[in-house]
Amino acid sequence: MERKVEVKNRKVEARNINIEKITNEPFDEIIGHSTSERKYFTIENNDKIYKRFRNELKITYLPYLGPCVDFGLGDICLEESDNVFKFYIIDRTDKMEYQEFKDLKDAIERLISFYKEWNYVDDSNKMRDILYQTLNLTRKEKNSMERKEELEKLLIVVDMVNGFIKKGNMADPYINHITPALIKLIEEKLNEGEGVAFIKDTHYENSGEFKKFPPHCIKGSGEEELIDELKSYEKYGLSYEKNSTSTIFAKNFLKDIESMKKLREVIVTGCCTDICVLNLVIPLINYFDENNKDIDVIVRGDLVETYNSPNHNRDEYNGIALKLMKQAGANVKGEN
Repeated sequence: MERKVEVKNRKVEARNINIEKITNEPFDEIIGHSTSERKYFTIENNDKIYKRFRNELKITYLPYLGPCVDFGLGDICLEESDNVFKFYIIDRTDKMEYQEFKDLKDAIERLISFYKEWNYVDDSNKMRDILYQTLNLTRKEKNSMERKEELEKLLIVVDMVNGFIKKGNMADPYINHITPALIKLIEEKLNEGEGVAFIKDTHYENSGEFKKFPPHCIKGSGEEELIDELKSYEKYGLSYEKNSTSTIFAKNFLKDIESMKKLREVIVTGCCTDICVLNLVIPLINYFDENNKDIDVIVRGDLVETYNSPNHNRDEYNGIALKLMKQAGANVKGEN
């Protein structure tokens, strides 16, 4: 449960806090003692958090964590008071944004989303890990991957690997434009405790697929690895390597799908729309039909993409693939 007050002025200039001072002195000595007892943002925990922020992150502004104080101008605050967590920004006249949370995890997610939105931190996943580890919090998604049979929803991210986006014979950097929105969806699903699966095109030198496509994503080349923007999420999800254009034949994929007894929804994203996405979606729908499983297969039209070349018009092949998947029974949402 959260209470939100409308933002008065979206453009806030946060004060650049002295990192050396923050990380070398106990937090309460800098800003004054709080009268409210704190379970999480204690002096000891705050000291650890700031030291790790300093040593492990490129962070523009440090947030104030824990006590209720009158900060001054342009501060980013996450306050703990009587089991309520309050996120707010102070501008030159008043609190420009104010939200209350009963759940500390929700409050942390709001803090991190603010830092991401304003590019105040280089690695928001690392920022989250530091807070969770120091405060001894457990991310829901870690347990969800260990209990596949409990999953009701599964997000599949197809082939967002270096060899299709960053480098190599099959790379098209344009595909990367879907990544920011894809990250948002991944974080949403993980924080809901639902499943995420990453598919990685992975070949060897003698791959039969190279009779049809130029060599790409060879094991050990780095092309078969997830792009840096997504790599930190892999540890929270399932991961499958495939040696063909269809994930259906990837080792353990169907076995894991079969173990998800409560599964009712699969969302498919990634690249390339007309090749590996198409060759997952239609066979997966066929598999569910063959086994009389009532599972909705959703294709996010705004979160799939393909490459462009002289003999492969991106818009044309995207359109054809989405039509074919829709005809096969996929629920296509968010088409561009």
